[in-house]
Amino acid sequence: MEIKQLDDRVIEILQYTDSNGCLVSRERTDLEFKESYNERNWSKYAKTMAAFANHSGGFILIGISDSPRKIVGVSDDFDCLKQEKFTDLINSRYEPEILYEIGLVQQNGLSVGYIYTYESDNKPIIAKANDNSVRVNAGDILYRYRGQSTKIKYPELRRLLDEKVENERNNLIKMMSEVIENGTANVSIVNFKDGSFRTPNGVPIKIEKQTLTKILKRAKYIKEGSFNETDGDPVLRIIGDLEIAEEVEVPDINFNEKYPYTTKDIGNLLDLDKYIHDVGLNDIGYLTRCLISKYQLFNDKKFHYYITSSNGYGISKYSNETFAFLKKKIDEQEDVIEFLKGVRAEQAGKV
Repeated sequence: MEIKQLDDRVIEILQYTDSNGCLVSRERTDLEFKESYNERNWSKYAKTMAAFANHSGGFILIGISDSPRKIVGVSDDFDCLKQEKFTDLINSRYEPEILYEIGLVQQNGLSVGYIYTYESDNKPIIAKANDNSVRVNAGDILYRYRGQSTKIKYPELRRLLDEKVENERNNLIKMMSEVIENGTANVSIVNFKDGSFRTPNGVPIKIEKQTLTKILKRAKYIKEGSFNETDGDPVLRIIGDLEIAEEVEVPDINFNEKYPYTTKDIGNLLDLDKYIHDVGLNDIGYLTRCLISKYQLFNDKKFHYYITSSNGYGISKYSNETFAFLKKKIDEQEDVIEFLKGVRAEQAGKV
């Protein structure tokens, strides 16, 4: 969902008030209120997010008092939320991955922060480790009931597992229908996770991941209908949907040489430290991300590459071109501090 759509949904919730200015909306299966933001409460946020993900998604709105339920605003600390560090904490506590967005909206002259959690496509989200601060044990499955996030009860767990089985069954039927429709008898099933595949006659074969990667780099991804069996070129034929497969590149480069800098490294190279307090922040990384977001460098491999390690964690790395581009933009400004303040305000809720 786009940030603009999420902003609109939050504003809609905030606009419904009674004659005393109190919010009409109450906490429910897709909504929870918090009066203030504190990094020490990340475990609480993560618990609620896991419950939302196992249900149908939902918002945590920050800057809403409890009794009476009014907008009191959120502190600047929320604007400085270290999203990469927050994601690391969530990934260390729950699996599979919880997808979320963070934003900030203005209402009645006050800022309200939000964390929106998407409904998981791969339920159930399960706790990986004990967390006594929020009474969560490894193996717990959290679920969102009206106004509370707690361990799932049997009826909801049964329904959740039945839905998972049904989805897997539908995917299998879809795959088999496509195989039959395309008349493809010689089908091999590749498991990209462990580097194994099953031959058409059912014999399982395992190969090293390194070798599998080389095969994929040399193979041609083609759209259905353009396959030519007479050319003799090495082709990996994909039956069914392969998202943007024809656009995927596997560059043969040294990532540490091409993308040597982290977000913080770029901020240090740009000397943002000497502007950070005048801009009203205390996090160089956040201000750097605002600059990168402003010029949409995340979407261009000339500037940015997201590297995922074998344990599933990822990190954004940047090229020398990123530093050169942003330095040029800063050097062009007559008033760097006002420029950076504008960038921060423009990108609030987007990074």
